[in-house]
Amino acid sequence: MRGRRGRGQGAGGARALSGVGLQLVELVMDVEEEFEVVISNDAASRVDTVDSLTDLVVDLLRADGRPLPRPEVRARFVAFVRSVVDAPTPLADSVSFVRDLGMD
Repeated sequence: MRGRRGRGQGAGGARALSGVGLQLVELVMDVEEEFEVVISNDAASRVDTVDSLTDLVVDLLRADGRPLPRPEVRARFVAFVRSVVDAPTPLADSVSFVRDLGMD
């Protein structure tokens, strides 16, 4: 994983997301860094598929006045997923991070 800027981190440098594994927390943090957004712990805990994280980032960028087309957000996001796990090609929107990709 790439270096962290520290946003959204709690004591000890790890986010406090109950029920969410370390790989998924790191992925969310990488996405925050890449898109310069802050994903709340509550929102991150509801992210379970490629589609849900892509939509969340699109919505956060739009709310911040920096809209990006969904296909561009998705393409950049998929590159992160592929750098972390052996993901199928193509990576369907319905792919679950835990169930299908084994992210703990």
